[in-house]
Amino acid sequence: MLRVVLLAFVYSLFLLSAEAQKDRTFVFLHNKVDKPPLTEAQVDELMKGHLANIERLAKEGKILSAGPFEGGGGIFIMSTGSISEAREWLATDPGVQAQRWNIEMQPFSIAEGGICTPAEPYEMVTYNLVRFEQHNEIANYKVSSVKETKMTTLSSIHKLKSQDKLLLVCDFGQGKGGVFLYRGQDQSDIIQKDEAVVNGEVDVSFKQLWIAKGSFCEN
Repeated sequence: MLRVVLLAFVYSLFLLSAEAQKDRTFVFLHNKVDKPPLTEAQVDELMKGHLANIERLAKEGKILSAGPFEGGGGIFIMSTGSISEAREWLATDPGVQAQRWNIEMQPFSIAEGGICTPAEPYEMVTYNLVRFEQHNEIANYKVSSVKETKMTTLSSIHKLKSQDKLLLVCDFGQGKGGVFLYRGQDQSDIIQKDEAVVNGEVDVSFKQLWIAKGSFCEN
């Protein structure tokens, strides 16, 4: 019964978000193992251009937030739900031009939390990002007067929210899953023991993200 209540609660968040307009895009800069080798000087030059381009796009209101992953790669959160527009904005990045990453773009709606533009001077912090993908649609819940729909998700999200650790939950829609971010101690071991993960209903992967404090409207 408790699992049904938790899943219904989180499902209601996603059902509401599915009705929202996707006016933002998560851009994942995935590590590219086969990228051509560069000298240290070339890498430094590319990164200078990369950071300068992020700063310019942020001032233009095109990038809402950005940060690197521990171990390489990172994310942009862009203020458009159009993949073609996001791709056009990204085309000015020297690192993208040099094909240093595998780029993935996912327009999204917010199910929980918010995205804000952090104020300078930036205080960089480390948060935990969980990428999840619904593997099997096997649960059926009816919430309020909303049409009955199949959806399975993680009770871990509710637990993090109750602990005031949850920062953001984003839904990519169309069965593509989404991401959630939380602060505090890494709980990947606990999340991997979530019943939905153990039963093969949801696949999860984990990253540590460096990002400016305030990017998710947190204090």
